[in-house]
Amino acid sequence: MNGLGGQRVVVTGVGAVGPFGAGANQLFDGVVGGACAIRAIDAFDAGAYPTRVAAALPVGFDFSAHLPRKLLRMMDPFQALGMIAALEAFRDSGAKLEELDSYRGGLWMGSCLGQVEAAGAIIDTVRMKGWRKLSPYGMLRYQFSGIAVWPGINLGLRGPSVTVGASTASSLVAIGRAAGLIRVGEADRMLAGGADSIQESTLALLIAYGLLAPADEGAAATVARPFDRERTGAALGEGGAALALESEASARERGARVRAEILGFGCAFDPAEDPAERGEGLEQAMRGALEDAGLSASDIELVSADASGCPIGDAVELRALDAVLGERARQIPVVSPRGHLGHALGAAPALQTVLAILGSEAGLVTPTIGFGESDLGAEFDHVPGEARELVHRTILVNGFGLDGQAAALVLRVGAPD
Repeated sequence: MNGLGGQRVVVTGVGAVGPFGAGANQLFDGVVGGACAIRAIDAFDAGAYPTRVAAALPVGFDFSAHLPRKLLRMMDPFQALGMIAALEAFRDSGAKLEELDSYRGGLWMGSCLGQVEAAGAIIDTVRMKGWRKLSPYGMLRYQFSGIAVWPGINLGLRGPSVTVGASTASSLVAIGRAAGLIRVGEADRMLAGGADSIQESTLALLIAYGLLAPADEGAAATVARPFDRERTGAALGEGGAALALESEASARERGARVRAEILGFGCAFDPAEDPAERGEGLEQAMRGALEDAGLSASDIELVSADASGCPIGDAVELRALDAVLGERARQIPVVSPRGHLGHALGAAPALQTVLAILGSEAGLVTPTIGFGESDLGAEFDHVPGEARELVHRTILVNGFGLDGQAAALVLRVGAPD
């Protein structure tokens, strides 16, 4: 974020948890290897729903291997996913708590639906057992803000602590806004990202909304088809991802490894009532990110797209890319991990960002599985099937929902020039 001045903001750590397990490297290895994590739902009985598959955490995933059991009893699963990712990002940054000014560090985390079942659980307890049976820790477990509060308590961070809800762009907005605080000198270090978990009510809501593709176990491997002419909707996913952000000056002072620089951020809203007519919001977000970075379309070397396999959404995104990047959009890879990971809702763009950083470091572009043939007219390079070797550094990451909320982030992998 140097196009308009201020402190330069760098990434010194990454963290992730999702359907390939806990750890950013596990996420990257699964996606770059072309694996599909979508399978039959086993966390609850999905037999009554037209969509019976999702990209859930691995069978037998043990939260207590990453967080204390006592703490887990006070947390919602989406909060635990966010905390696992945030703590990994902090460890990866190499920072030591005793050497940091706790008042200059904070968290900005995002979620789309968060603890959507919480209200029902509270009402059930009150009606069946009475209000006195509510846990005194229920406020934190059931508050949306818990995703930022719990890591802050664990790490003792006393700086800005914010939870953002911006649909499926939530974690990208969190990263962009946290970087902005560092840029203007309000913080030296921030942990930023987001998380969402699979719940039965989430599945039901998204089926009713028309986001998810009908599928049973036999179609799990092919249900999510980003950009493909046969796409019928998304697959639900879950997970968390976070970045450790820091001012360049702070990182250099402590000799930290710099993994990337945040160059620009933009967000916007598209009020069009018909989702098929949307796209202006994403266009504005991408233009804003490029302007903020002081870059032009020709500088972008890779697009990490939001595309999930939705008939309308994928077409809207490519139309917006065409409007903003022009011919450049057809000269560079435009990829999506939704065929591997499903749609992790508010966590999705943070997961994309982690993948983008690790891919660039490895000199690889992650593939778009599920894509075979386009019906969208223009020839875009979606890197179907297998990862591709490519030296690239400057990346555009998109996050947007069919409700009109959109965000875009431009980053450059490696130490600042």
